[in-house]
Amino acid sequence: MGTVIVDERFLGSAYSLPKEIGRKVYKALHLYSRNPDHPSPHREKLSGKADGLFSIRVDDNYRIIFRQVGPAPVLMDVAKHDEAYRSAETRPSAPPEQQEPGEHPFAPRLRRLEWHRREVELDDVAHLVGTRKYLPLAQILLAAGERTLSLSFAQISEIIGEQLPASAMKYRAWWANNRGRHVQASAWLGVGYVVDDVNLAKKLVVFAPAQDSRRSRPGGDH
Repeated sequence: MGTVIVDERFLGSAYSLPKEIGRKVYKALHLYSRNPDHPSPHREKLSGKADGLFSIRVDDNYRIIFRQVGPAPVLMDVAKHDEAYRSAETRPSAPPEQQEPGEHPFAPRLRRLEWHRREVELDDVAHLVGTRKYLPLAQILLAAGERTLSLSFAQISEIIGEQLPASAMKYRAWWANNRGRHVQASAWLGVGYVVDDVNLAKKLVVFAPAQDSRRSRPGGDH
């Protein structure tokens, strides 16, 4: 299906979308990945202050803003038409490591973080945006900046704003790194993380960058 580079700000803007628009974003990303020149996404090269950026159509009212870096697009924003183009005109041109730190919208204790981005499977990001529920967890992980992160079940519930389902408390399989089978797995796979360990007794889960985790190697949970 190909890869995209997901920007932390893109996840923040996607979280603000109505659920039905999130599903349309899913469809738009898949259509564009199959054929960037297809007329339906209506890829548009922006100019002026937004020179170097592109937009694609989600529907009549919403647009995705991205920058093309090699073969993988950097997803930067998704918003209503006018808001998306205004945002594109004010995007800093410097790479994220040279930009001013941003404020994390989901966890006040993580404020003043630098912006992060990571190349991941498009299918994972599309599922994540299409379901929306676990986007706050994805942004926490992306903001961790390649660090292993341990979170209690209670902390995860606080992050997503609702209780985890009962199956998450009882079954290790709920935390499996299974693409396409578990919606929640897109929260970590969609930002380049995997569940490295889960302790049901202690109600604790350990997330690790996929390249560093035993779970992403042969014999791990896939």
